[in-house]
Amino acid sequence: MISDEQKIVEKILKIIQNEKNIDFTKYKFNTIFRRINHRLIMLGFKNILMYYNYLIKNVDKEIDVLVNLFLINTSEFFRDPLYFYIFDNLVNTLLKKGENYIKVLSIGCSTGEEVYTIFMILNEYREKNKNFEFKIVGVDLDEDAIIQANKATYSKSSIKNVPHSFVEKYFIKKNDSYIFNKELIPKDCITFIDENILEGKTRKIVGAFKYDFVFCRNLLIYLDKELQNELIKKITEILATNGYFIQGKSEYINKKYSKYFKEISSGVRIYKYLGERC
Repeated sequence: MISDEQKIVEKILKIIQNEKNIDFTKYKFNTIFRRINHRLIMLGFKNILMYYNYLIKNVDKEIDVLVNLFLINTSEFFRDPLYFYIFDNLVNTLLKKGENYIKVLSIGCSTGEEVYTIFMILNEYREKNKNFEFKIVGVDLDEDAIIQANKATYSKSSIKNVPHSFVEKYFIKKNDSYIFNKELIPKDCITFIDENILEGKTRKIVGAFKYDFVFCRNLLIYLDKELQNELIKKITEILATNGYFIQGKSEYINKKYSKYFKEISSGVRIYKYLGERC
């Protein structure tokens, strides 16, 4: 028997097919439902019916967001390598200035590839400088994704951008999977949290300390302007002065808030936070 939720999902997929001529009906229901649920939570709706009614009234602007959400590629290590090349350089600069403790937050960390990528870069410095320590927090509202992040088991395709020497050093191959070697991770160095960052209830994310880097790539594009602004405000609360805010390459900071940030590199969306609250 088809549930009411399934019926609503079918209606949503029919709207997409009519508007965009894209058929998602053959996608796994659980995947489609999880991504719709991710979107409705971000918009503050309590159930899928409320979101469906919102979609009907806002088809023109919402349909593209939903399609992009369905088409999100599986996360991978060193995704958009230029970002991590610049991140590496920024870390190196901080270390040369005498910084010995770096804190990094990955918002929308999904199944953990970004977090472990950051770890590999920072760990290379730690092995050369025993006084250097770091903390990485990954947060995502998808509990299943966080469970997978903690398992740290990945496919061959997800490590395609990882340098060969890093694959040999940091991964254990088991059958067709690659397991990140957690024995290389110092205690409490990495923390994964299933939390909606906009709710701000967890002291592990907000208020515990200021972050030197906040990665928030390809999340703002799924939020309406009000929630985008709310998230930017949240980031100004948790970023250290002169810390770095790292966005997806298709994202922009609202002009209203651009005065709080300084873009440091063309071609990527990496901004230095100037230390004022929005």
